Order: sequence, then C-alpha cells, then structure tokens
Amino acid sequence: MKNFLIYIFSVIIVVATIIGIGEHLVRQVPNPYKFKHEWMQVHHDEVEILTLGGSHSFFGIRPELLGKNAFSLANVSQNLQYDYYLFNKYNCPNLKEVVMAISFPTLFSGSMEDGREPFRANYYKIYMDCPYHSNFSKYNFEFMLHEVYRQKLEKAIKKTEKDYNEYGSNISNTLKNKNMAIWNDNSDALKAAKRHERNDFSNLDTNLSRLQTIADYCHKHSVKLVLVIPFLLSIRILYFYLFFLT
Repeated sequence: MKNFLIYIFSVIIVVATIIGIGEHLVRQVPNPYKFKHEWMQVHHDEVEILTLGGSHSFFGIRPELLGKNAFSLANVSQNLQYDYYLFNKYNCPNLKEVVMAISFPTLFSGSMEDGREPFRANYYKIYMDCPYHSNFSKYNFEFMLHEVYRQKLEKAIKKTEKDYNEYGSNISNTLKNKNMAIWNDNSDALKAAKRHERNDFSNLDTNLSRLQTIADYCHKHSVKLVLVIPFLLSIRILYFYLFFLT
C-alpha cells in the first residue's frame, strides 16, 4: 500500500510538473491581450484616441492611421461587457476620442462564457487582470483550453511571430492571407453570417446600458465618441431601430 501511494504521488508530481512547464511556455507566446495590458499600464497617460470593440474593430480599424497617440483595446469577439471593463480599467487623462465598431453582436450578445468561444474569457483573466473569475477557476489556466492550448504549445516551440503591431491592431488578417475557400463554401459562409444576426433580445437592455455608460462618460469629460457601423449592417440596424425601438 505504501509503495502504491508513493507511485501515485510520483505520477501526480510528474504530471503537475509537465502541466506547469507547458503553462509557463504557453504564457510566453506573444498575444495581443498580454501586450495591450502591459502597454496600457506604462503608456495609458499618453493615449488620446482609444479603439474598442470586437473583430470589426480589431481587424478593421487601424489606430496608426488615426494618430500617433492612438491605441487599440479591441479584441476578437470582445463584447460590451469586456469593452466596459477595459474602458474603466485604464486611466487615460488625455483621452480625446473613443472609436467603437457597432454591429448586431455588439448589441445582442450575452456572456462570453456562455457563447461559442468561452475560452476567450481566460485571456482577460490571465493577461488583463480581469476580476470576473477566481484565481482558482478554470478561467485562470491556459491548459484548461485543451485544443487551443495544444496550438499554443506548437507556437511556443516554433516561436511564431506576433500578429499585431505596436498600436494593438491585427496585421495578419489581410486579403493576401485570407482563405477564400472557406467563403466559397456556402455552409461556412452561412454560419459566419448567422453569428452576426440578432437572435436573442434578452441581452439588449444590458448592452445598451453599458454603451450608454461609456457615452455618458465621454459626454461628461468632453471625449468624442465615434460609433463605426459596417455599411451593410448600418441599413439593417436602421431598419431595426425604426421598427422595433420607436
């Protein structure tokens, strides 16, 4: 029995050591969340233009074209819950303008943890010091992400270059790198389109409240708020506003 317990304990130590080494390696892989948090801690007082939002902002709004003191806090699938958190986390005394991309996911999406990409909540906890989850929860460990964890281990071993620039915006999602085969497949294109439709009104009031809070702060502190709406979505949102919110 004693030898069995020693064996079990040894196995646990070995497994924990492997997991610990893997966790350390994965956390060293360059990622925009860690970069943005560390950058804002040092340069927050220099920021004059701040961009927020999800993929449309992260991929579509280039802060380097807005001014030398512009920076992006946008991330893939970032909803208003985390926009609100990041907007309030960093003190930007010289902030003059906030730019946000607005689409149906912005207004209708619910909790990230209950959505199609719950693993992204880990990034805010691990790399951006978000207090929404306990230090002992699954959201504070990279190895809990399984498939994503494996991919990051490969990046750590291969020392993959970062895909964002010094302004916090993505530099890899270009037409040259775009996989058009995915969009030529009607099923994948349809799935992508459905992710950007309104399908649940239960979160609308909460999201509008968060957006209103950001707008109120900007108004109170004379900060210009710019809401960017993709062209095709703008027509649909206008229709929604006229027939459902009036």
